Amino acid sequence: MKDRLKHVEKSPFPGFGQIAMTDLIGRATGVAPELPETVGTGCGRRRRLSDTTTVPENVTCLSCADYARAQQIQAAGNAEALMTLGDAQLAALAQPGKPALTAARLQQIASEHQAMAARYPQAQREP
Repeated sequence: MKDRLKHVEKSPFPGFGQIAMTDLIGRATGVAPELPETVGTGCGRRRRLSDTTTVPENVTCLSCADYARAQQIQAAGNAEALMTLGDAQLAALAQPGKPALTAARLQQIASEHQAMAARYPQAQREP
């Protein structure tokens, strides 16, 4: 039987899977590698790449939605942890010629991840 659920691709970077990676490599090198036919998903299964989505509202596999929500919450927590360094320490960590992250920008990043996490579907709990 065909799996009709929409899954989330398992990735170390929330929302950045095989398609985004292939696009990045193609832009950098001018040569696009082939996309894999199947990918690992947040629910622990391998599914066709076409059965995955990066749009939270389109995810129908609740295990994948839980995985993706947790990834987004963790990314928000990482941004919030970096905010504790303060602007002076963040500026010292910046690469020469690149703008430094600020606590305000990290707060914005954390808020974006929290908003994305809230968009994933949740199982309805019985009272």
